[in-house]
Amino acid sequence: MTFDTSLDLSESLEDYLEAILIMTRDKNSVRPKDIADMLKVTGPSVTVALKSLAQKKLINYAPYEFITFTAAGEQIAQEVYSRHVRLRSFLRDVLQVEPDRANQVACRMEHAMPNDIIDKLVRFAKFIEECPRGGKKWISGFEFACSFDNNCQDCVKCLQEVQSRIERIQKELAERKAKCIPLSQLQPGQKGTIARINLSGDSLHRLLQTGATLGTPVEVDKAPVQGSSLYLRLKGAFLTMTVEDAEQILIDLIE
Repeated sequence: MTFDTSLDLSESLEDYLEAILIMTRDKNSVRPKDIADMLKVTGPSVTVALKSLAQKKLINYAPYEFITFTAAGEQIAQEVYSRHVRLRSFLRDVLQVEPDRANQVACRMEHAMPNDIIDKLVRFAKFIEECPRGGKKWISGFEFACSFDNNCQDCVKCLQEVQSRIERIQKELAERKAKCIPLSQLQPGQKGTIARINLSGDSLHRLLQTGATLGTPVEVDKAPVQGSSLYLRLKGAFLTMTVEDAEQILIDLIE
């Protein structure tokens, strides 16, 4: 969301909106005293801020009454809070900043950084965590380097660990491939899951139309007569497939 620049929201007013949102989630009612306690400010300061937010039609406020959001105010508060949470997560989970400090720094950063830059940081953090070339283990390595002020000079040991991991994965894939058989060799009553599909063109299109993907369970219903089609049960439905096409699909047997 892009803020309405005519609202002229200061960092302080954004903090008030965020505080009201957090307290609204914790309990049904918000009073000025609650805000003063949370933000560690004086009662008169809270009153001035609440009157300003009410004038901008972001909250509903009157003396001695509970504070509630307008639709516009809640939308802005959600955006401010989201920025804070995403930055805090990046500082804490990726850069390994101590939680309390990460929260404090995120509060300052959220007012200074444009939303598109914050979004890039969040996507970067997600990429690091999910990319098979990095992953959580890579982040853990960075945490170790930060915790012990390591300058990452021992690259040989790190590369050896990576090489060992690659070799282990390759071995596991080779062992799995050795256990796979063509679908055409699956006997009636045997069950397996699709491990690899080497089809193309119309044959691949017909298979994909059934909803079949890697890992889909498949079972031979009955063996083909010489030169005829294979009768299969796939995803609870029956279908036929030529023996030639079945040879291009590798199956991981279910013992």
